[in-house]
Amino acid sequence: MLGKYLSGVGIDISDHHIRMAQISYFNRIEYLHEIVLPDGLVQDEKIVKTAELKKLLQEQIKSSPFAKTKIKTTILVPESRVFSSSFVLKGKQKGEEMKLEAMKRGQKDIPLPFGQAITSISQGSSEDGGVRTTVYAAQKEIVKNIQDLFDPNIFKVHSMEANTKALFRLCKKLVHTGLPTEEKNLIGIVDIGHSWTTISLYTPRGSSVFSRTFSYQKSVSQDQNSALLSQKTVDMIISTILESVVYFDENGMKASLFILAGVEATSQNLIAASKKIKDKTSIKQIGQIVKVPGITPEQVHTFGPAIGAAIRSVHSHKYSYQHNFIF
Repeated sequence: MLGKYLSGVGIDISDHHIRMAQISYFNRIEYLHEIVLPDGLVQDEKIVKTAELKKLLQEQIKSSPFAKTKIKTTILVPESRVFSSSFVLKGKQKGEEMKLEAMKRGQKDIPLPFGQAITSISQGSSEDGGVRTTVYAAQKEIVKNIQDLFDPNIFKVHSMEANTKALFRLCKKLVHTGLPTEEKNLIGIVDIGHSWTTISLYTPRGSSVFSRTFSYQKSVSQDQNSALLSQKTVDMIISTILESVVYFDENGMKASLFILAGVEATSQNLIAASKKIKDKTSIKQIGQIVKVPGITPEQVHTFGPAIGAAIRSVHSHKYSYQHNFIF
């Protein structure tokens, strides 16, 4: 009976997979599950056939451990569907005054009208005479369709967040050495999918300062266990990393570490290109630096976002201040 209180679930949805991770209070992996989706149910990381996907999910859950209990759950909203704006709010604004000013600032940068969006404000550490503040927005329809997939009698959904935040949490929780600690040294999370990549930069305390998502043609699989990104895609990822390094260096900060995550992050041409710029910044694969007992580095690449989301579920009070798209 204590299992459902001392463990949590994270769920990661993409065009071709639903990946689930259940972990214990002490970060032990209890269950990993991947559902392969047929083409057409999810397109460009947007659910287009809700009823069919929900039926498929229900059939899969029947034979899984999830069907036996109601468990705290965090669902990830695909980063390509999340907008964010980060800035420093000067002074000591709090409460409604802070919210109004943050929303006003955020709407200037975010193209999605907030009347059509689920919004969330997250505040971090003190910085330059103010507080680092990030406004997140996602289209209501996108968030609602994702949440409605999951039976509330099985999944007690208490939070919904963006992928790179879950990956950052995973690294902070399970990488004990090698992460920058000074606030001016930023940590980059590079979440690489088969058709989207998001590069997000965080302060060591977890405040988002930059995020960019771009699309490309689908990666080409060499075999069942490896993926190959096109050289054009690799060049795009590397050039964006280098541009962010230069930008933040000019603005008094240092993008000192980038962590490559996702199955496609193991692409050999990307690894080779990363080594060529090691004099500019440090680039590491998440499977190299995150050690999770009982699973392989390859599984860390595959299930990393879901595991990071599960950490939030099992320690929900600790992370309650972070952005949340829950209805």
